[in-house]
Amino acid sequence: MNNERWLCLADRIFRWLLYVYPKPFRDQYADDMARVFRLRCRRAAGERGGIAAGWTCARGLSDLVASGLIERVLQRRESRVDSQVRVSEGDTMVSRIRQNLGYGWRTCRRRPGFALVLTATLALGTGATISLFSIVDAALVRPLPYPEADRIVSLLQRDSRFGLAPFAPPYLQDLRERTTSYSHLAGFSSTWDVTLTRVGEPRRVPAAFVSDQLLAITGIGLEQGRDFMPEEHKAGGRPVALVTRGFWDRTFGRGVLLNGQIVRLDDKSFTIGGILAEPAHLPVTASIVNRDSTRAQVWLPFVHNPLAQVRTIPFMNVMARLKPGIAAAQAEAELQSVGGTLHRQAGDARQPADFAVIATSDLISRDSRRIVLVLFGAALCLLLIACVNAANLLLARASARQQELEVRAALGASRGRITEQLLTENLLFAAGGSLGGLLLAWWLLLSVPALGIGNLPPTAEIGIDLRVASFAVLLSVMTTMLFGLAPAWLSSKTTATVTLREGRRTVGGSSRARNVLVIVEVALALTLLIGAGLLSRSLWQLTNVPTGFQAEGVLGLPVAVPESRYATAAARRVFFAKAFGRLAELPGVQRVSAVNRVPLAGSNVYVGMEIEGQPSAGEPPAMDRRVSFPGYFELMGILLMRGRDFESADDAERAEPVAIVNEMALRRYWRGGDALGRRVRLMLRNGPGPWLTIVGVVGNVQHHELAQPPQPEVYVPYAQASVESMVVLLRTGADPAALLPEAKAAIWALDRDMPLDGAGLLSDLLFDASAQQRFRALVLSAFAVLALGLATIGIYGVMSYSVARRNRDIGVRVALGAQSRDILHMILREGLALTAIGLVAGVAASLALSQMLAGLLFGVTATDPLTFAGAAAVLTVVALVASYVPARRAARLDPIAVLRLE
Repeated sequence: MNNERWLCLADRIFRWLLYVYPKPFRDQYADDMARVFRLRCRRAAGERGGIAAGWTCARGLSDLVASGLIERVLQRRESRVDSQVRVSEGDTMVSRIRQNLGYGWRTCRRRPGFALVLTATLALGTGATISLFSIVDAALVRPLPYPEADRIVSLLQRDSRFGLAPFAPPYLQDLRERTTSYSHLAGFSSTWDVTLTRVGEPRRVPAAFVSDQLLAITGIGLEQGRDFMPEEHKAGGRPVALVTRGFWDRTFGRGVLLNGQIVRLDDKSFTIGGILAEPAHLPVTASIVNRDSTRAQVWLPFVHNPLAQVRTIPFMNVMARLKPGIAAAQAEAELQSVGGTLHRQAGDARQPADFAVIATSDLISRDSRRIVLVLFGAALCLLLIACVNAANLLLARASARQQELEVRAALGASRGRITEQLLTENLLFAAGGSLGGLLLAWWLLLSVPALGIGNLPPTAEIGIDLRVASFAVLLSVMTTMLFGLAPAWLSSKTTATVTLREGRRTVGGSSRARNVLVIVEVALALTLLIGAGLLSRSLWQLTNVPTGFQAEGVLGLPVAVPESRYATAAARRVFFAKAFGRLAELPGVQRVSAVNRVPLAGSNVYVGMEIEGQPSAGEPPAMDRRVSFPGYFELMGILLMRGRDFESADDAERAEPVAIVNEMALRRYWRGGDALGRRVRLMLRNGPGPWLTIVGVVGNVQHHELAQPPQPEVYVPYAQASVESMVVLLRTGADPAALLPEAKAAIWALDRDMPLDGAGLLSDLLFDASAQQRFRALVLSAFAVLALGLATIGIYGVMSYSVARRNRDIGVRVALGAQSRDILHMILREGLALTAIGLVAGVAASLALSQMLAGLLFGVTATDPLTFAGAAAVLTVVALVASYVPARRAARLDPIAVLRLE
């Protein structure tokens, strides 16, 4: 009885839901549909119980609603099947979808190789494209994560020697008082390494000196604490620091609350006033000393910088927020007038006389723009190659299945039903490729921070962009849909009778389409191969640049001897003398010396110079000033071309001030003549220094970047230019890394608060100097290898399919007397003809795009004929191999067996 009540209730619900259908449909089929539904439910209840009956009822009701909505939307006026068939389990919309999915899955399982290759091809193309498009979006398109970032600009000096340059700190207040274009104007330094002590092991910490108004411009918040107070930016103010979350967690531990903690930086106590909210990165703008401000973990007021009042050393990046209605061009015109006036009033003719106001977002991406666009183009090429390859595979499969589908049509399958199944099948391919591409892109983007690409904006988080992902996925889906539905299109163009009569012969149009796609694929692959070849040759040239020094076997230990602990120059000299003595006693140590800045460390300080007897006309001479101990040149293997090295006699109290210059300085300022005995005077922070007598000339050293030519340099002895920070160098005949613990112990025996966390091998600096070029070559080479693989698959697939479809033709030729080698040569000629056309198109495209790579190359031109010829040769060999396998198979065909099958 309970079952009867339940069935009556289900019947009423079913009849009520029938109103989902249009009225003409209900009038014709409602009663029959209700009767079939009632019979199905009653049978399920009697045979399998109430649960099975409930499930049958629920499925019938859901199918009823789904199919009813479709009927109402489409407004079908006439039914193509009777009511019993319409409500049967096999023909409802949901069931048809389930059937189509099952059919598609079975098709994939029957040919797993095809499904795997197609899905992997789409995944590689979409994954690489999504990741690179996302990087382009973060680096070049997306604005800085600051409020109203389009109004944030950087104020710069244009220096003919160094390009864009920052300002000296005293000019900040002058600019605030004399300009009217900005609502806020602030400054921050490049990174300075300060010594952190009294908290664990002493270590060097990257710090940035900042002015007030900086947080107001950037909008960087505080997790805890407060900003600097106005009086803390003035002399005599309370020493306060702001720190990043990373510094706080490492120093005090995660979860510890801010409570007036004090840190010791360069032997000076600072109270931590606040913890900066992430990301707390400052933008890279311009810096003569090439020190990146983005990695600063501690912010300190400028008043604590020893050069804060020096007008002759520009190291302060100036950033401002434009007032509403003020354009950057107006602000630059004002700065040109104000800046020139300030320099004239300061009486410093050595300062640049040209100024610029540039949008900060444009400035920080200037170094990465070209390489990111090149990688963007490479990813786009790879995506197109993947789509072309997928299209080729799908077209070949379409032609192979043409007879099968025509037979199905002859047996009664409608064109719509066939299209439905093909659509579902290809959606499975597209979904698999898209999902794989998203996972690949996610993995690649996780690797970006570790690999680095130029100066990508550190303030922007690089992640999968939905717009980019949608574009790549849509393109792959469109490719699979367009070419995957080709069998349905082919079946509509040919009658079943003709197809069955012609058997296995194919349609010429599809073959021509596949040939065109192969040509496009070869052209794109050649473009990527040429780009990768050019960058690889450039990397080889870069790694073989003469550095002017020998890095192998040299260990470096950065040490700092601040005035707070070593008050006099004599005390600092005593420390180094003791340190050199202890280090020289270590086993395997051959030489010990020191210099303030080692080659390729990314730190350069240029100073103005006056040459005795040579009045400067126009731009005053400038050189990179370095301080070293005796024996430095011998330890580093730097060639002493003329004169002598520094000697212990130069340490005497009244010793004559001396200097050593490099070969580039000799050529530029003494026209290659003899500089020995000549005198120069350097413009230091406190004014002109003493006259220095040149006692030696050394060879050029790559102190800056491997790709840049050497610059004029001057070396002065430590005894005559005592500085706080030096790098102690040890040359050893053994493994220098194994010597590191003993070397640290020797230094700590003299000063336990000496930070030595930056100690390492000099050879690592040389390796890191080519890291950017190596990364570029690696990424583009990876794309080229993938493109080469896809092109190989494409050529092989087309030739294999061509041979398979021409078995009858080849069998007839062999039966009429053709030799195996004739068949082999015929197939190879066809494959190489397609490749040759693609090569011509690829060379033309590469020549047209060559200037995009010109600025990224070193020692090789963008139209290097050797690289072009090598790439073409590689692709030709690959095409030959890809064509040989099906050609060999064709040459071994048995004509009797082939003709019997026909």
